[in-house]
Amino acid sequence: MIELSQLRHAYPERTLYIDRQHGHPEYTFLHFFTSMKLTYNGKSIITEPHSVIIFRPGTPQHFESDTPMIHDWIHFHGDMEPILQNISLELDTLYYPSQTEFITDLTRELETEFYNARANRDALIQLKFQELFIKLDRAVSGESEPVFDTEITEKFRRLRGKMFISLQEKWSVERMAAEVGFSKSRFYNIYKSIYGITPTADLIEARVNSARNMLLSTSKKIEDISYLLGYENTTHFIRQFKKWTGYSPAAYRKRERTT
Repeated sequence: MIELSQLRHAYPERTLYIDRQHGHPEYTFLHFFTSMKLTYNGKSIITEPHSVIIFRPGTPQHFESDTPMIHDWIHFHGDMEPILQNISLELDTLYYPSQTEFITDLTRELETEFYNARANRDALIQLKFQELFIKLDRAVSGESEPVFDTEITEKFRRLRGKMFISLQEKWSVERMAAEVGFSKSRFYNIYKSIYGITPTADLIEARVNSARNMLLSTSKKIEDISYLLGYENTTHFIRQFKKWTGYSPAAYRKRERTT
């Protein structure tokens, strides 16, 4: 379990000079918005903006800036092993994540929870702390989530909602792309980036999930369910349902109703 001691997000400093020859008694997480002079591996270097480092307790720390700077920082203690064993990040190692906005956002959320005694505060701190390190690991390894502006993500959210409440309609990728005003290839790539699945596969999964509900909650014939979900060919519906669930619609209904 991790316990926070002190933390601040986007914390401004006119200048900064830290020289801890014997390190800090706790872990120190640092995200510098600007360049810093840092003693690292026995050498003094000037970091690039948005560098990140996690010092273990006792590691000597020397960093300084003679110009105004901003940074996120967290002091914490506890058992880091359960977190570190599931990610590739190493302590006392300088990193340059491909994205950093989430670091400040999560540090701010942790700060809010830490300084307010609200219900389930400690549990939420543990979850957000783990989220911070998992997302940092992704950003360092180049697997961070693509960033799209609010207007684009809202367009895709509305489209997906429209698709899911009108599964019976014909939703070609061309039609989906036209709904949000993108070319077919651009739409396809953005949709997969946002939802982690292709638009066609997402639509099929939604139809199969709807079919599951109807098979178990109604006595509708399979042919009727197929029609209500936009399939012109019942055989095609049965084939897709079996591919996604491992069972034909009839076998699924029988199996689930008898278990």
